Amino acid sequence: MRLMMLAMTLGMSGILVGCAGGLAKSASDDRVLVAAHGTQVTSEDLRRELGLLRPSGVEATVTDVERLKRTLETLYIRKRMTIAAQEMGYLNRPTVQAQLQRDRETRLGEMSAQLYFDDVIVPDQSEAAREYYDTHQKEFVLPATWHLSHILIKAADAEVKKKRRGEADALLLRIQNGEDFGELASEYSDDGSKFTKGDLGFVKNGQMVPEFERAAFKLKVGEVSEVVESRFGWHIIKVLGIQEAGVLPFEDVKPRIIEKLQGQYRNRKTNEWLAEIAPKNPVDLSQDQLEALAEALQLEYGVESMTSGETTKANDQD
Repeated sequence: MRLMMLAMTLGMSGILVGCAGGLAKSASDDRVLVAAHGTQVTSEDLRRELGLLRPSGVEATVTDVERLKRTLETLYIRKRMTIAAQEMGYLNRPTVQAQLQRDRETRLGEMSAQLYFDDVIVPDQSEAAREYYDTHQKEFVLPATWHLSHILIKAADAEVKKKRRGEADALLLRIQNGEDFGELASEYSDDGSKFTKGDLGFVKNGQMVPEFERAAFKLKVGEVSEVVESRFGWHIIKVLGIQEAGVLPFEDVKPRIIEKLQGQYRNRKTNEWLAEIAPKNPVDLSQDQLEALAEALQLEYGVESMTSGETTKANDQD
C-alpha cells in the first residue's frame, strides 16, 4: 500500500518493485519526475541511482517518502552542477581533467577489487565449518544466566536507607507468608521492572552490581533472597530460572561459520589476485634516478629542495 501511494504521489507508474528486490521497468515510457530550470530528473535516472544501492538501501528509500524526496533532490542538484560546470568551461581546465581522471582510476580500482571479491566462487565449506567449530569452541560458549525478578526499595543515601529498611523487611515477611512476589513488585518496587512484576529477564555475570549478584547467584530456582543492600537501596531477589553454561550446537551456528569462512576465502583469493596484478615495490628506479627525477621536478615546479634549503639556513647561521 505504501509503495502504491508513493507511485501515485510522484507519478511514478513506470517504476515497479521486482520480485527479486530490485527495480523492474514497466511497459510505460520513461517519466519526468523533476523539471526545473531546464533540467529534468527521470524515472530512469532514479532507477540507475537505486541500482547502485544494496537491497536494504533500495527498501529504505522506496518506503520512506522523505528519503525518496532527498534522493530526487540530490539527483537534480548533481545534474545542475554538471551542466553549470560544462557551461562555465570548467571541464576544459587541465586540473579538472586530471582530477576526474584520477578519481575515475581510483574508483575503478576500488570497484574492481569489490567485483572480483563478489565473483570468487567459493567451494563447499561444510567440512571446514565443522573443523572450525571443533577447534574454536570458546567462540560458541553460552555463559550461565539467571532469570531474575526483584523488588527495589530505592534509597540514595545512608539516612534514607535506614528509614526504608523497615519497608523492605515488611515486604520480605509478606512474601515469606505466601503473598505473590510479582504482585508486590508491581505495587511497591521503585524501578521500571515494576511494570513487568519485577521481571529483569535473563542476567549473566557482570551485568548487575556485585552485592546483587552475590546474593542472586547462590539461590536455587524459586528461592527468594534476604534483603540485599546496594548503592541503589534495598533489593529482594527471586530466581525464576537458571540456564546452565554450555556450548551452542553446531547446527545452530553452522550458517554463521560458513558465512565467515566464505568471506575469508574470498578475501584470500582477492588479495592473491591483487598481489598478482599489482605486486609490491613496482618502482624499479635506482636512488640516483629518483634523485635526478626529483631535481628535474623541482626545477619544473619552482620548488627549492629540502637539502638546499637546509644548507642555506646553515650558511645563514654561520
